[in-house]
Amino acid sequence: MADYINFRRHLDLPNHGADNAIIAEGKELFESEAVGCSGCHTGEQFTDSGLHRVRGKNVRTPTLRGVAASAPYFHDGSSATLREVLERSRDGGMGSTRGLSDAQLLALE
Repeated sequence: MADYINFRRHLDLPNHGADNAIIAEGKELFESEAVGCSGCHTGEQFTDSGLHRVRGKNVRTPTLRGVAASAPYFHDGSSATLREVLERSRDGGMGSTRGLSDAQLLALE
């Protein structure tokens, strides 16, 4: 069961027409210590493969490779979109998007 919960597809979707400035801003936010994403989602596979207590459950850090194609999110599928994941992270329970504007959330997404 744990292997199924921690599984993520390794599919990267193309960024057709994506704005390079927005991509660069998202990368900077992702890597910032204040937001904290890259503390656990690190390396080539965007995972430290470690177990972390997230929202009351011990979960292995999933890879973010192909994350746009792997909705719904969280172990229980409770977030339908990446934006919902980022909104839920405003509480600091998994990184912290608390101080980010809507434009910054869009860049991070």
